[in-house]
Amino acid sequence: MKIILLILLTLSIQAKVLNFEFQSGNNHYQSTTISTTLSDKYKTDYKTMKIILLEAPSRKNEMQMEQSKILRDLPHFTFEDTLTIWVMSLTNETYQVGYHTTMTEAKKLAKNHKNFKITILDSNGKIIKQSSTVMSSAEIIQALE
Repeated sequence: MKIILLILLTLSIQAKVLNFEFQSGNNHYQSTTISTTLSDKYKTDYKTMKIILLEAPSRKNEMQMEQSKILRDLPHFTFEDTLTIWVMSLTNETYQVGYHTTMTEAKKLAKNHKNFKITILDSNGKIIKQSSTVMSSAEIIQALE
């Protein structure tokens, strides 16, 4: 009985990993290997980096606009100190600014939701925090620490 409880506890504690492809310019990345890729490329340690994935149908989605404003208004040091990148993933609109997914990848990610989602991941693609509602700046900063 104790072994079964221990196994169940271990399974419930294990973090979910979200593996997706995204790009910036001509550079293509995987959420689960970006820290290694960047560490090799820039000869700097990116093991503590974070990814903020913002998913929505389009840039005109109200929740996406509200969340983007909160992200833009975060203190600049938050992104630099935590080595955080912001990835946009839009299902109904091509977006090619900064870090972004293709529409095909966005549709794969959005298969279980259609409106909005924000996910904060660690450098290995493990989900730290996820919400289908807008996160406050305090929630984001806490998840990035």
